[in-house]
Amino acid sequence: MAMHLKMIIPAKKFPFKMVFVKAFSLLIILSCSNALADIGNIGIGTGVLYTKSKTEYVNEFEEITSPKLMLNLSYVKTFDKFVVNTSTNRIGNNARIRTILDNKKEFQVKSTSNIDTLALGYQIGKITPYLLVGNVDTKQEIRYKGRTIKKDNETALIWGTALSYRFYNQTVSINLIAPSKPLNLRYAVGLGYNFYI
Repeated sequence: MAMHLKMIIPAKKFPFKMVFVKAFSLLIILSCSNALADIGNIGIGTGVLYTKSKTEYVNEFEEITSPKLMLNLSYVKTFDKFVVNTSTNRIGNNARIRTILDNKKEFQVKSTSNIDTLALGYQIGKITPYLLVGNVDTKQEIRYKGRTIKKDNETALIWGTALSYRFYNQTVSINLIAPSKPLNLRYAVGLGYNFYI
């Protein structure tokens, strides 16, 4: 008589954060080598991120009127007309604190989002359209009358599109991010500037 054993293996989340950080670190190390100087360019930039999102305890989606200012580090490599761009905002990421009114209750929401992205593009003259995928690690604290009522950590995969314009060793760009259920995000729009070394 044959005996069959059934094993249940709990599903694990793919470690996007670890993969992005390791890949990004490797690209920076390679680009800093004089012998491999033609591998790509490192960029330092800044940008603003406008979001429309929902916060627990708050019923309506909220348009963020105070955009988040970010400092980012990126690495770009061009293969003929194809462009690979990795970016992170971890080097200059500060928390955003905002006040939300819901049913005459005033909540303070403090949030920090670490965003690591990988974008693939095709260069057309000075313009490059991109498709991008990213990992977002968000920490959020909700306070009411000076008391913390909720803390939340969420990691999610995002995707979107971008368009950049290059002049000399600089770029300006616009990013459109698709809705994300885990992040309660309806949409996000980013405007960025990068200077490449």
